[in-house]
Amino acid sequence: YYAPTKGVPELLQQLEHKLKSTNNIEANWKENIIVTNGGSQALNLTFASLFNPGDELIISSPNFISYFYLSLFFGVKVIEVERKNDFSPDIEKINKLITNKTKAILINSPNNPTGHSLSRNELQGIVEIVKNNDLYLISDEVYENYLYDGTEHTSPASLKGMFERTITLNAMSKLYSATGFRMGYVAANKEIIDLMEKYHQYTAAGTNHPAQYGFLEALKIGSGFFDEILE
Repeated sequence: YYAPTKGVPELLQQLEHKLKSTNNIEANWKENIIVTNGGSQALNLTFASLFNPGDELIISSPNFISYFYLSLFFGVKVIEVERKNDFSPDIEKINKLITNKTKAILINSPNNPTGHSLSRNELQGIVEIVKNNDLYLISDEVYENYLYDGTEHTSPASLKGMFERTITLNAMSKLYSATGFRMGYVAANKEIIDLMEKYHQYTAAGTNHPAQYGFLEALKIGSGFFDEILE
């Protein structure tokens, strides 16, 4: 039978725990989390809930190809900002490209395809732009465990004043090598999650019910096993 549109309670509660313990994000499982059909649908729900035709989205380039093509379905104009030679974002250029049509900045850290992980200073620079211009920040964190040389991952939604304006996307596919499960999730403010729930209900009627329990058990394992894989 169909699962609840936002996901089964047990999984949502476990995701709340994961977000708090791993990402330092305070998300209420009843209001701030929705389970999706993979990270791809997490993106789809984000675009459907956040943008109107003509809105602008700023992304550092190169980036995951789906960002651009998904934007076409929703009439979003993507402003691509070339990265610096070390693949870090050009924050000064991003700031100059803000217009009255800019709705959001999208970050993906660690990044696909460059592997660049945002430093705390780089993230803070982007966060300041978001706050100063009353924007949303879309944070694709599916590669959050792919960190090397002592690099640490910081979720922008954990920073002061950023939960309400950050849409955090993640999935089980990369950490658990489980792309075929098609399990992802979004954490965001209640207004956005409520919109996502409506769109999700009438386009997909929820996510795979038994797969959610597979995701639940995977989350209980944690991520400690991944250290050996990284080595």
